[in-house]
Amino acid sequence: MTARRLVALAVILLSAAGAQAEDGYELWLRYRPVSDPAVRRSYRASITGVAIEGSSPTLRAAREEAVRGLRGLLGADIPFVPGVAQDGLLVAGTPARSSLVAAADLGADLGRTGEEGFVIRSTRVAGKRSTVIAANTDAGVLYGVFRFLQLLQTHQPIQSLALVEAPRIRHRVLNHWDNLDRTVERGYAGFSLWDWHKLPDYVDPRVTDYARANASIGVNGAVLTNVNANATSLLPEYLAKASALAAVLRPWGIRVYLTARFSAPVEIGGLKTADPLAPEVAAWWKRKADEIYALIPDFGGFLVKANSEGQPGPQDYGRTHADGANVLADAVAPHGGIVMWRAFVYSNEVPDDRAKQAWNEFTPLDGAFRPNVLVQVKNGPIDFQPREPFHPLFGAMPKTPLMMEFQITQEYLGFATHLVYLAPLFEEVLRADTRSKGEDSTVARVVDGSLHGYARTGIAGVANVGTDRNWCGSAFRLGPCPHVRRDRRRMDPPDVRERPRPRVSGEGDDARLAGGGGGLHDPARAPPPDGRGPSLRPRPLGQPGAAGRLDLRLLPPGRRERHRLRSDRRRQQRGLPVLPAGGGGLRQPRQSAGEAPALVPPRELGPAHGLGPLALGGSGAPLLRWRRVRAPHAGHLERARRPG
Repeated sequence: MTARRLVALAVILLSAAGAQAEDGYELWLRYRPVSDPAVRRSYRASITGVAIEGSSPTLRAAREEAVRGLRGLLGADIPFVPGVAQDGLLVAGTPARSSLVAAADLGADLGRTGEEGFVIRSTRVAGKRSTVIAANTDAGVLYGVFRFLQLLQTHQPIQSLALVEAPRIRHRVLNHWDNLDRTVERGYAGFSLWDWHKLPDYVDPRVTDYARANASIGVNGAVLTNVNANATSLLPEYLAKASALAAVLRPWGIRVYLTARFSAPVEIGGLKTADPLAPEVAAWWKRKADEIYALIPDFGGFLVKANSEGQPGPQDYGRTHADGANVLADAVAPHGGIVMWRAFVYSNEVPDDRAKQAWNEFTPLDGAFRPNVLVQVKNGPIDFQPREPFHPLFGAMPKTPLMMEFQITQEYLGFATHLVYLAPLFEEVLRADTRSKGEDSTVARVVDGSLHGYARTGIAGVANVGTDRNWCGSAFRLGPCPHVRRDRRRMDPPDVRERPRPRVSGEGDDARLAGGGGGLHDPARAPPPDGRGPSLRPRPLGQPGAAGRLDLRLLPPGRRERHRLRSDRRRQQRGLPVLPAGGGGLRQPRQSAGEAPALVPPRELGPAHGLGPLALGGSGAPLLRWRRVRAPHAGHLERARRPG
């Protein structure tokens, strides 16, 4: 082998190693060394030791995360110290478990943080300059550690910190539409993370990384099973499997929930009815709840889809949604559990307009639900459409806690193949004013309970994670996995009404996606920040060197046309716009009358910050391959809508 070939082989192997290292698995928790030498030196001078007192599983998780993060970001091991002997100590804990935190005298601030909030303050402990992360609970300490590491990742000054943060929403839950055979409804990212066949004896280590990622943004609940429920998940052998998952998620502050099939008393309980007002049915659900809590003491409760798309429910017995929810609520109430009863009631048996069916069925029941029931309402009245108004139930049920349900998986937005930034869609809904109690009666204030005084609050996202290495199933998501928005609003979504501003993704996804460099890689620019890989900028169709595309000019005319037609058919099957052979705009693939258009005009046109000029701003904007390298404008969209 010649020297030239050896050099070429070495370059290929090194490039492959680099590509493997940047595969998206670590998401925003990459903890690459701070790229600015001056900032890194400043951080090292400010953090000379770490003291996290306490031995609970959650505090151990916080300690391990601090070690991992500081070692990666500062490029040095920061020692753990038993006491205050020098300046620059990072102290974390609760006043009840840590004498150092108690000595910081942060009681006034901690009175504002509740159970899951935290305080990060630059102060003096025993006369030494220190940074204290204090909370009332171990989970709050964990959230505070993640927040402090985020400050380092984004190169924020840490010499004079005075942060007091607390979530306004109590239940922050991911809904996994995962089946017991590990298929995932609307998943698009491989199989389910929950390997039911190997549980409870073996739990995939990925579950821990899943928990870390969720804890870092304040998610505190996971519904393990599909809303189109299978009663088998409530059998003893499957409850033992769920218990094994709960044991892994618990140290990270995450409770598990299960979906309850309403007909379970008949299907697995041996009863002849599932009528919620039948005493034997209520007794069966109570026994089942007791059985679950014996295995999972911190079980969150049930999520229920009933009398919708063929699912059984209380209306099968002439009862109301309140009757059905209350029988489950009574079963879990002694254990502190909740019931999330979905308001998505799309039933062919009811001759009603789909957009108003939930209104007709739920508004008469306002005030009829038990206190531990939350009615879970989709953001819009149809079904997670790219563009639809906010759901009319928000603001219409002042006596019943309503929790928001967003769809994070892109069922109507290109599956896992289109680049869509969902944050503007979510913010638009939360900022919408219901006017139910005058001006500023926003959906956000309904969800956080401040408008109607809800005692319980919640928000849910239909998750998009799976066994794909990058979690979300698309090369476009190597890091900005849309199941979260990583920024200071991660635990406090209602403040969108208080700080309106342009959507800048760099604040949320920040340096984690650019090797710690402080900004996202713009796909429209070359080379990338680290200079190691090719530009992601697309080239015109057929241009020599265009990644992944054959140079059609090298083919004979007949083969050229056949190749183009095969390509068009493949794009149509995937629901993508068809690139025409000649000039002009994009053609839409042929669609049936019931299918939604593949390209949805966004609310605003313009480049999305941090995503390059080829990404349309606003919600519902896929990344398209334009024939010419230029930013799209309204004319492109208009041509794309024409039949072709």
